[in-house]
Amino acid sequence: MTGEQTLINIDVEGQHVWTMRHVLMRSPESRLWMSIERSALSEDNADTPFLVSNGTIFLDGDAELVRILINALRHPKMELVVPDNFDKWSALLAEAHYLGLKQIEQWIRQNAPQPNMITLAYHGAVPVGIQAFATDVNFRKISRILVSGKVTACRQVFGESLNEARDVAMESEGRYTSRFFLKHTSLERALDALTSNGFKFTSANSHSPSGAVETICTDEQCYIHYTQFIFIRNPSLAI
Repeated sequence: MTGEQTLINIDVEGQHVWTMRHVLMRSPESRLWMSIERSALSEDNADTPFLVSNGTIFLDGDAELVRILINALRHPKMELVVPDNFDKWSALLAEAHYLGLKQIEQWIRQNAPQPNMITLAYHGAVPVGIQAFATDVNFRKISRILVSGKVTACRQVFGESLNEARDVAMESEGRYTSRFFLKHTSLERALDALTSNGFKFTSANSHSPSGAVETICTDEQCYIHYTQFIFIRNPSLAI
């Protein structure tokens, strides 16, 4: 294998991950590159971290994780691009540590999702009255979706959909808030944003005006309800 453009095959328990020699050279301290470099000096692989034969590196592990790490080596800043709903951060960190990809290992520790909880809440009602009885179905009416949780996590999940106008606290690391709300009133869109960022539904609660209290209210006010959904993201980075 001579020249930086030599094609390298990484055999991960029978699954093949292909890359170029110059890609592995970007992490000269890694066990992958040391295997290539030392195999050129020794035919019996006595001093190589992994077995190398005819341009193929043989190793055990998860081919999906190895492919993600190799793609990170190709990135100009050695940053990871992972699939949606990726939840194998601990295994990915362990794989990067095992392969000796120190810069990527550091990136994972700094950028992997941290344990967070976000609460969604909304005030809703069921339309009644003349217009409601004129239709076959009464649809839910939501006035506003409220968001509570760690500021950085809320921004990561909801992005431009997040309205921060009611939160005037000074910016600080790790700050929490209960004063965010969304610019839209689509509950399902908000739930999709949470699940696509690794959050899982944990619990919910809801209440409506008490029927035991005699009050005078408009038709719609009698059907007002308040609901909360609690979502948790709890990745582990222990190796």
